[in-house]
Amino acid sequence: MVKVRMEHVWENFKNIDKMVNAFKKVFIAEMSEVCFNFYPVLIGNEVLEEKLGYYAEEFLNFTDSVIDKDNCYNQYRKSQELINMCRYMEKIPPIDAKLGFQNQVYEKVKQLIVRHDYRVYDLSAEGFRMIDVNIKVHVYRLVADVIEQVLPQQTC
Repeated sequence: MVKVRMEHVWENFKNIDKMVNAFKKVFIAEMSEVCFNFYPVLIGNEVLEEKLGYYAEEFLNFTDSVIDKDNCYNQYRKSQELINMCRYMEKIPPIDAKLGFQNQVYEKVKQLIVRHDYRVYDLSAEGFRMIDVNIKVHVYRLVADVIEQVLPQQTC
């Protein structure tokens, strides 16, 4: 009985691992394309590919977290979470990126998350807004990392 349960748990872990790896592969490919369109100097940059892999996992993790919060938090806690996140976003300074880059990254990430995790369709209005604000926060960090990769290569 215990062995059967452990095999079932192990199978679930393997399935989750396959799903994460598949998402990472698609995320890296599609986000690399967006980055290369704006910053061709990044083509062949292995550090960028590695960082995009980390971001893919981060996007999966916060999506899962927001879905859990949406299912478990009461209305007041969800509203407070949104208020706090929006206050945080207001304090973030703008990034000096090529015009449209940050917005295109944001749109692509949003598209990938919705395409990847069908549970997003079941979110409440607050849950969807939490996903949206989380995407914006993480896109900000991703874009800042991309710019950090571009700057040393532009000074040479």
